[in-house]
Amino acid sequence: MSSTLETTENTAAISRRGILGAASLGGLGVLISAAAGASAARAQADRADTYLCAYVFRRKPGMTLEEFIDYYENRHSPAMISAAVPHGMIRYVHYPVRPVGPGDLFVPKDGPAFDAISIYEFDTAENAALVWQLPAVAEDSAKFIDFETMIMLPIYESPVFP
Repeated sequence: MSSTLETTENTAAISRRGILGAASLGGLGVLISAAAGASAARAQADRADTYLCAYVFRRKPGMTLEEFIDYYENRHSPAMISAAVPHGMIRYVHYPVRPVGPGDLFVPKDGPAFDAISIYEFDTAENAALVWQLPAVAEDSAKFIDFETMIMLPIYESPVFP
């Protein structure tokens, strides 16, 4: 019993360092996993001084979800990349909602409360602030986002798994 507990504690310690599953891979697996974990840690350290934020938002009233996602992915994305990359945007990730299915708990009965989340990463907070004020960004965003319900979250990345 203590052997199982000891193994579980060691595996948990390994997992926290980014070496998930190393115990089952053997010595070479430990080295490969350790290198991958160290590489991920270095990449995160290189980005430790960047600015991250998340916008959680809904589509404009009267717009269907399909119209919203089409605009978000096919028109807004290129516009944001064009406007923001020259001003220090490093990463931009979309998380549009999908149909509710098994495993989706805590979703309101009438569906998700928001339509998408965008995660932005900039080299500096000042550059992010500059981009948010660009007329091209504001005008394009106003075509599909309901600003009255939008939420902005200042965030930081904290990798947990793998």
